[in-house]
Amino acid sequence: MLFAVIFTDKPGCCDIRAAQLSAHIAWLEAHKDIIPVGGSLRAEPGTVPKGGLWLAEAESKAQIEALLQTDPFFTAGLRQSYEILHWSNRLLKYSPSPRPTMRLSRTIEAPQRPDRRARHARSRHLHREPVHHAPPR
Repeated sequence: MLFAVIFTDKPGCCDIRAAQLSAHIAWLEAHKDIIPVGGSLRAEPGTVPKGGLWLAEAESKAQIEALLQTDPFFTAGLRQSYEILHWSNRLLKYSPSPRPTMRLSRTIEAPQRPDRRARHARSRHLHREPVHHAPPR
């Protein structure tokens, strides 16, 4: 099953985050088969994180909850709260694999641009000087 896990950090605990960051990243790397996507959440770029977000694949919520309680950010007391939500994957293509891992790829494609000749022909048509015909005699 797929899950989104949303964390809220305790206010004023950036020192805990800084002290535990390298251990947290190593922990995430060790669990990337379950948590392939994760990162901090901020009100604005460059500001102190207010929490975090994971996209995870596991057998149950209980498995995610047991795992997150071993995260260095959690054990050090950074997390104020968390919410584990079932995630319905609609915009990204999901491919199951032999071992539990999430493979994400965008399915939204950019609009196709017309080829150069068609663009050029349309441009010529739009920028052509009007042709004035002589009035009939």
